Amino acid sequence: MADLKKPAAALASAAPWSSRPCRERLGAASFCKNVFDAAAIAGIPEPTKQDAARDFLVLPQERLAHYRKARLKFVAGTLRAKRATMVFDTYAR
Repeated sequence: MADLKKPAAALASAAPWSSRPCRERLGAASFCKNVFDAAAIAGIPEPTKQDAARDFLVLPQERLAHYRKARLKFVAGTLRAKRATMVFDTYAR
């Protein structure tokens, strides 16, 4: 039993998350209980109305950015097609 305490003490002093004041305040059992407590996880608040509004506005903004980018590519492609047709008609006929 004494052999098991030595490695545990060595690990406790080496691990950065196991500071002695924190361990002394909480105790090992209550620390584990608080970390893995399902009620604490369930107590995390739902997204607020502001978060929902931001999400609602982000999607249309992304769609608008994609539309603008596609529109610019379409206009540039149309101009290149007109130039290519003009060059073809001038030099290939």
